[in-house]
Amino acid sequence: PNILFIGDSIVEYYPLQELFGTLKTIVNRGIRGYQTGLLLENLDAHLYGGAVDKIFLLIGTNDIGKDVPVNEALNNLEAIIQSVARDYPLTEIKLLSILPVNEGE
Repeated sequence: PNILFIGDSIVEYYPLQELFGTLKTIVNRGIRGYQTGLLLENLDAHLYGGAVDKIFLLIGTNDIGKDVPVNEALNNLEAIIQSVARDYPLTEIKLLSILPVNEGE
């Protein structure tokens, strides 16, 4: 694939191909309930050995919801990024985040 999105349900339910309007191949590897530790354990299965131009990561939201210590989640995320950078040195890695919401407004 040209572009790979990996993350939790926010990625899983996002209509990437339709919204990006590109002819490039976009693969959605979002999995509901995914956490940084699970992604780290299963990273090879998501990458499956092929060359990828860009990888977008949106992961960690469920770590917060499951009371995973912040240091553990950050260490997992750092290990994920290092693994991708080591095994796919030509791949651009983009980190995504969700925007904070003030539910009082």
